[in-house]
Amino acid sequence: MEYNMKTIEPVKLPPSDVEAEESLLAEVINGGFKAFDNAEQTIQDEEAFYDFKCKHLWSALRRLRQREEEYSLVTIADEAKK
Repeated sequence: MEYNMKTIEPVKLPPSDVEAEESLLAEVINGGFKAFDNAEQTIQDEEAFYDFKCKHLWSALRRLRQREEEYSLVTIADEAKK
């Protein structure tokens, strides 16, 4: 029995820097709404993030911002569970 094996080409991933994403999110959390508003001028949505966890956290921060709920470990953790 013969098998026709196709060549598997390497997958090209977009450039990413998870450390930079995490640093940006930390700055936004520490800086509150003003920092979020500044970052949002460049980051239109969570698709700007490569890392899934960073995308998820950005979405949680955005929802809190829209409701004007202050950033804290409790509010962020609760919102991230949704």
